[in-house]
Amino acid sequence: MNTPVTPTRKVLLLGWNLASWHLVNPLLDQGKLPHLQSLVEQGIMGGLKTQRPLIEHVVYNSVATGTYADRHGVLGPLEVGPQDQIQPTGSLSRRVDAIWDTLSDKGLNCNVVNFPTTGPAEKINGTFIAPSFFETVPGTYEEKFEVPLVSVHPESQLESLSQFIVTLQDQQTCLEHIEEEERKRNSQYQWLFRL
Repeated sequence: MNTPVTPTRKVLLLGWNLASWHLVNPLLDQGKLPHLQSLVEQGIMGGLKTQRPLIEHVVYNSVATGTYADRHGVLGPLEVGPQDQIQPTGSLSRRVDAIWDTLSDKGLNCNVVNFPTTGPAEKINGTFIAPSFFETVPGTYEEKFEVPLVSVHPESQLESLSQFIVTLQDQQTCLEHIEEEERKRNSQYQWLFRL
């Protein structure tokens, strides 16, 4: 076992699928993304250069491992599993350690949340929440729902994390709020056009 390392700084790796700095930079310049602007000012930002084709499963595993697909072993969204059945790729498909494995081995705490193409939740020094955790969408909080046990590590975190499940009722409330704001904005524009 390696000697634990004392971290001097925290690192946040944020993957924003299909985001482009060509689209984001003007929004940052206009002050429309203040929280992201704060992260950029305190850290670094950059474009991702990768091999083609741009397949999410391949790219994210390359980001997590620092290796190309021929080394990490994830070649797409599906693979041939035991007994020749087709199955989705996931954490068990990777042939090399991800950065959170390496950091955990060094005694550093890691938290991984909804990192694409992972699952089941990996045993790391910290909390791992796999994408399958977010696939449960109950109608309301009163409705009984179950989150897959394999979606969270350690499993003892499952109950406290369940409060972050977004229900259909939450989504409907959010949509209603957006629609109301749009109606207000449209009525303001209509007033302008009457002048």
